[in-house]
Amino acid sequence: MRGDLGSLRCVWELFTLCAFSSMDHVHNKIRFVPFSSAAEAAEVSTNGAVDALLQFSLAKAHCFDPNEENRLR
Repeated sequence: MRGDLGSLRCVWELFTLCAFSSMDHVHNKIRFVPFSSAAEAAEVSTNGAVDALLQFSLAKAHCFDPNEENRLR
């Protein structure tokens, strides 16, 4: 996931889940599913996915609706 493609709403929902739930509950609720074909997914290593998540930038995350983005920020 690249920060410029991330949805600010998704980041907010993940933050809320992590802030108000135990980590065991969070681990049971979140599943990483790449948006790609099975062939492409087979080529992506777990480390590559983790590296992509580590590169995420909240400052570059946006909402489709600028009014909602202003409210969330």
